[in-house]
Amino acid sequence: MLYTKICKHCGKEFEAAQKNKIYCSDKCRKAAFDDRRTDARQKRKREMLAYTQTTPKRRTPYKNDIPATDPRRRLAAMKAHGLMSWEYWNLYAEVDRIYNDAGGIVNGIPTTTPFFADAVLMQIEIDGRIMCDTAPVNTDT
Repeated sequence: MLYTKICKHCGKEFEAAQKNKIYCSDKCRKAAFDDRRTDARQKRKREMLAYTQTTPKRRTPYKNDIPATDPRRRLAAMKAHGLMSWEYWNLYAEVDRIYNDAGGIVNGIPTTTPFFADAVLMQIEIDGRIMCDTAPVNTDT
């Protein structure tokens, strides 16, 4: 028994010996498969493009990108990115004076000491480590 069908790819009418046949030839069947595969690739590409456009890029901030508005956030950002230089220890002493009533001690040096940053850097070089009795970094505002 022959069945009259319409090719799903090219739209031509054809006769098929099997009821479930949907393409008129192998050429149409392969072309339809290629179209489906191309469509799937393009759909994935569009989805990835939409995802990358809506998702913010993450990058490590540089020293100039650290927010200058809140000294506590700036101090935490500097510490997180390993920027423990003279600027960091100077800001550490400032934050300690503002938010912790100047009770912090780093490597045995009180934050109220004149030239605190220089003294701490020298002591860290001598001891080879950092020891803090109080931590002025409080990011809760």
